[in-house]
Amino acid sequence: MVLTYPYKWGCFGCLMNHEYIGPGRFPSETMKMAGISWVLKRFLPVLLITLGASIGLAFFRASQVFLIGLQGMLAGGVLGWIAGRIGRKDPGVYWSFQQRCWLGVSVTVVYLAAHLVALSWLKAGPVDTPLYWLGEVVRGFHEEHFVSTGRFQGYQGKIEGGWWVVMTVVDAGLFWFLFIALCVVGVCPDRKAENNAPSGAVENPPPDVVDWTQEHDANGALIEPKSRTAFFSMLFVIVGLAVSGGLYWQFADGAQPEMTFSSGIAAMKQYEGLWRFKKGRGLFHDDADARSFTIMALGFGSLSLKGATGNFMLSLDQDGRNFRGLLFMTRQTGGIGQFSVRVRFAPNGNTLTMSVVNFQIGGRRDIVLEAEKISDD
Repeated sequence: MVLTYPYKWGCFGCLMNHEYIGPGRFPSETMKMAGISWVLKRFLPVLLITLGASIGLAFFRASQVFLIGLQGMLAGGVLGWIAGRIGRKDPGVYWSFQQRCWLGVSVTVVYLAAHLVALSWLKAGPVDTPLYWLGEVVRGFHEEHFVSTGRFQGYQGKIEGGWWVVMTVVDAGLFWFLFIALCVVGVCPDRKAENNAPSGAVENPPPDVVDWTQEHDANGALIEPKSRTAFFSMLFVIVGLAVSGGLYWQFADGAQPEMTFSSGIAAMKQYEGLWRFKKGRGLFHDDADARSFTIMALGFGSLSLKGATGNFMLSLDQDGRNFRGLLFMTRQTGGIGQFSVRVRFAPNGNTLTMSVVNFQIGGRRDIVLEAEKISDD
């Protein structure tokens, strides 16, 4: 004779009834999965959902503000609940504290990596590589607006450098904590399960039902936890992201194309000629002569820019696929100004985009200028 026992899971702190069939057994619809099945049906779906949510949150943060702590708690709680709902019919050993911790670390790493990369890409200017903004804010050259709450009041302002890193780590920590905590709520079955319990159900199950670490499937076989699978899946995610970041940096973001000395000189000479900025953008007068300049190759990976009227001079050194240098120019209000610039040439070598860093009282402002080649003379 098989009895159905409604029992409250004290181990999860769930306070919602779960149904068991026989001593220590879950309902027949409960799935006993191999390690690879758990990875494909539980681990990967949660990571993919996290990836999409992290990128979506980056769009909000890029256009609005950094909600320190609040966004981590909200995202972690919602994603944790979703992860629990995906596995709500699983044996309890599949959602033990240890296994949720490893899963939570994997999800947090994906959340942090995807969110920051997408944010940096959205914040980057037309000259910048996708990870440029991230490096600048870490080094303290860029600021980000934030909003947060304290014990009695809210706070808002700008954050940069070391404090930005600390607050990002705090936000990720809150994400992890709320994820593993809200997994429990998601795992709990629907309340209607309480109403489906038979009227003759026994109030207290046998002791072996209480010990959720000794769960058996419908055939009486012991169900093994997947903590080891979750741990190695976490390591795979961390190593995979590290390798992907290294490959990206090598081949896409910061790598300089390999050239011989002769080919490097030839590559610089293709930029030589007369150029003109399309607009002055407040740095130059709007007349054509003030916006015109010549480019001359100085050597391997080096260029010299000089205004047609002598109003500015600039030397550029190749930095990956971009150029960097210092711009010395005569201000419209008088005096000599010095600005850090970044330049990217179009593949055909006939247009360029220049970003001029201008620090003002209100903070940093990057002025973007576009120029086109007028002649090769």
